[in-house]
Amino acid sequence: MSLAIAKSIMQCDGNYEDLSEKTVINMQEIGVKHPCSGYGEMFFCWLTSNNQEPYNSFGNGAAMRISSI
Repeated sequence: MSLAIAKSIMQCDGNYEDLSEKTVINMQEIGVKHPCSGYGEMFFCWLTSNNQEPYNSFGNGAAMRISSI
């Protein structure tokens, strides 16, 4: 997911208004290609769904995803 964050930041090219939308798209796009990466159950269900809305995460994976920033 660090790759998805980094890709989203680069796609923004300095204008971060749609960073969250880009991040959701990139996380789902990249994540489904790597299903055995140790995702939690709730995150994996969100990752493989068509739903882009938040899923009441506790944020446990945030520290892992932030490394690209």
